[in-house]
Amino acid sequence: MGKIFNKLTNACDNLIERKILDYTISSGLGYGGWCQIQPRHCRKEMVTRYGLTEIPSASLKQVIMKNIHDSDGTLLFESDDPKSDFSSSTRKFCRKFMRPLYACYCLREMYHDPDFHAFKQNDCSYETLRNWAMENRISTLYIRVSSRNEFISHTMHNTTAAGLKGDIEKIMNNIIKISREFMNG
Repeated sequence: MGKIFNKLTNACDNLIERKILDYTISSGLGYGGWCQIQPRHCRKEMVTRYGLTEIPSASLKQVIMKNIHDSDGTLLFESDDPKSDFSSSTRKFCRKFMRPLYACYCLREMYHDPDFHAFKQNDCSYETLRNWAMENRISTLYIRVSSRNEFISHTMHNTTAAGLKGDIEKIMNNIIKISREFMNG
């Protein structure tokens, strides 16, 4: 078995994705991804600190598409309608490039899409993520966080609540643990 979760990528599209990359960097895992052209005052941080590559004239959907294309699988955090614009784009591109998708619904009931080729559910436990990663041989994992305003607002303003922030931290800890387990693989 090769390395699992050897590299984590995202577009740093919102503050939660930045926090995930900060956590990834501090954990010693590989990181990077694609992002939109950044304003001059943000460029150094996005390119140097987070290892992101800018895509000229790219929309957010194009950035999502490129990150999915260059990864082995996608982990999607969301709490709102799974058919929302960016969630449906994520699913569409995973289908197009035949990449496995695992969706974690942190604030809502499980959503089941029987037509989707990948297994997904609300269980983001260590064992479940490990099995999904092994079955799909995911070395590079793209992490996408729903960018709906109410999702971001809830996450950033409920830092002490046992809700989304706690779930993301727990899932990231599981990802790091899984990566370290296979580091020498």
